[in-house]
Amino acid sequence: MKDKKLSENSTFYHYTLIKKAIYTPAFIMVCICFNFFFLICDIAYFKLEGLETFVLAIPIVCLLQIILIKIVLRTIQDASRRFWSIRFNFPCIGYLPTGFVSLKSLHRVHAHLLLVGTAVIAVSYAWVPSSYFNSFIFVHLCLLLPRYIILWKFKKLKPSGFVKFNDNDASYYIS
Repeated sequence: MKDKKLSENSTFYHYTLIKKAIYTPAFIMVCICFNFFFLICDIAYFKLEGLETFVLAIPIVCLLQIILIKIVLRTIQDASRRFWSIRFNFPCIGYLPTGFVSLKSLHRVHAHLLLVGTAVIAVSYAWVPSSYFNSFIFVHLCLLLPRYIILWKFKKLKPSGFVKFNDNDASYYIS
């Protein structure tokens, strides 16, 4: 009797997998090469200080991105904002959704993150040394590149679908 009542009140969500963006070795190599290219540019121009500032810029830019994503999620009042957390799965590192998030929201969050994050770093140009400024911009772009490649792979799909980031891939579902 109890089981019947429980099953009548339960809600089931059915999602259909439409596309997977697998983190292939080629995709990971592109991300690594992109990171090394910017690191080499920093070291070539600023020598050892470039390496130091690049390493220091990683947690600072990650913190900036977390703050910006939280602000954007709050302003767009996305229901999925509870399901975001810090993830360290290469190549997608940073503040990412742990559950299903609509593709439209993901596009909006990352568009704001690219524009506002770059603007905040650009405003800091007057107060920080040029090595820090370059490293902040480079790290910001390095953290966003894998996410934008994944969003580009999903560009022809309906924005009403849902994306879920897993350890080895990002998957697009429709309900």
